[in-house]
Amino acid sequence: GCFQPELAQHAISPTMGYTPLMEENPYTSTLTAVRELANQFSIDLEAGKPVKGTVIDEKTREYIEGLDQRVKDAVAQNNALNDQLDECREAIGKYSHFTGLGIPLEEIFSCKFISARFGHLPKDSYLKLTKGYGDNPYILFVPASVDDKGYWGCYFSPKDKEADVDKIFAALHFDRLYIPSAVGTTQEIVDSLNENIKIIEAQKRELSAQV
Repeated sequence: GCFQPELAQHAISPTMGYTPLMEENPYTSTLTAVRELANQFSIDLEAGKPVKGTVIDEKTREYIEGLDQRVKDAVAQNNALNDQLDECREAIGKYSHFTGLGIPLEEIFSCKFISARFGHLPKDSYLKLTKGYGDNPYILFVPASVDDKGYWGCYFSPKDKEADVDKIFAALHFDRLYIPSAVGTTQEIVDSLNENIKIIEAQKRELSAQV
């Protein structure tokens, strides 16, 4: 009642033409690709009826792999477009606070002797600034828009005095907002970003139709 099998390759020489049996399913990768494609398009594979005599030949496998790659490329393109949309909307959220300035940003950022800081100043701090520092020639805050909590704008200072001016605005709870440099007024930049959003959304619709 005791049986001890030996591995065949230990007893039979490879020169006799025998090779070990590799128990691998040749359709595993193809089936995985089909399932991934079905998930992409919310297709219920169990609802389909199997066709007798179906053969997964090399041509079929190449088609499935090619379709799988095209779908993956489309998904990657869509993700890239979504990233561009997020960047545009984030930039609009920043620039829109300063549309009241009406000054081309390249002129502000190219100043050699003047520094500019963009951000938000609370209302009570704005009152303290106008009353306590109105006579200081090195402090200039230009409001661009107002909300319930305070003023959005920027302050200017000579570059050799910017450390002292920064301390004053920090004490006034100035919340600095870093905005990327660009060409044109903030309103022109916002308009341009909105046009970019329209173009990106059109590209997304075209890509969706292709998929």
